[in-house]
Amino acid sequence: MSTSVFDSSAHNYDVEFTQTPIGSMQRNRVYKFLRPLLSLQTKLLEINCGTGQDAINMAPFVSSIMATDISQPMIEIAEKKRMHAKLNNVSFKCIDINVLHLGLNNKFDLLLSNFGGLNCLSEKELRAFSNNIEPFISEQGQLALVIMGKKCWIENLWYLLRKDARYKRRNTKKGLHTKINDSTFYTYYYSPEEIGLIFSSHFQIKKVRPIGLFIPPSYLNPFFTNKAWLLKTLYFFEKLFGRLAFLSNYSDHYLIILTKKQLPL
Repeated sequence: MSTSVFDSSAHNYDVEFTQTPIGSMQRNRVYKFLRPLLSLQTKLLEINCGTGQDAINMAPFVSSIMATDISQPMIEIAEKKRMHAKLNNVSFKCIDINVLHLGLNNKFDLLLSNFGGLNCLSEKELRAFSNNIEPFISEQGQLALVIMGKKCWIENLWYLLRKDARYKRRNTKKGLHTKINDSTFYTYYYSPEEIGLIFSSHFQIKKVRPIGLFIPPSYLNPFFTNKAWLLKTLYFFEKLFGRLAFLSNYSDHYLIILTKKQLPL
C-alpha cells in the first residue's frame, strides 16, 4: 500500500469530505454513539486519523489521544490543527498500521478507526492487526471501528438506476481496485459478522450501528448541492432508523464496538 495514495488527497480531504454536508452528518452520527464511551480518564488511540478532525473534536472529552496515520501530509495538516486549537493532550504520529504495535509502550482504553480506514486491509492483515494490538488495549478496553459494509442500499440503487456496472460492487470477498487521483489500491468490504469473526480471538462484539443508512455516500455530495431539503429529509430518517443494528450492513458505513475478552479465572 503506497503512502502516495493518501498523500495526494491530504490537502483536499477536508474540503471534499470533512466540511461537506454529508461528511458532517455522518461524523455527527458516529459521535452520537461514540460519546458515551469517552470520559476524562480515557486514553484513546486513533488509527487512520487523516487530517486529525476526530482527535481535535474529542480532545476535550478524554485524558489523552495518540492519533496515527500512514500519510505524512495528513499528519502535517493534523498537527497544524492541534497547534491552532492549542491542545496539549493530543499527539500525532506518522506510522503504518501494520507496524504500529512496534512503537507502542502504553495501554489504551479505546481504539478508534473512523470512516473506512480499515477497509484498506485484507482479511489476513486485519487478523494480524487484531493480534498485534491486543496487548496494548486495557482489560476493559474497547475498539470502535467504522467500516464500509457490503450492501449499501443507496449506492446499489444509485448504480442500478444508472445501469452502472458498479452495481453491488461491494458484495465480494476480493479486494476492489480503488483510484485516488492517479494512484490505485485495493479496498476490501466486510459485514459486521465478518469483522466480529476476524477479531474474535481477542475481542467480542458489543454493539453495531449503521452510519449512513439514509445519509448517502460522500461521492454524492455534488448531487445534493441544490437539494438541501432532500438531504435534511434523509437525515431525519437516519435518526429515526439509525439504531437498528440489523440494518448496519445496508448502510454506507457502520460502527462496530468490540470489547476485549476477559481471561478465564
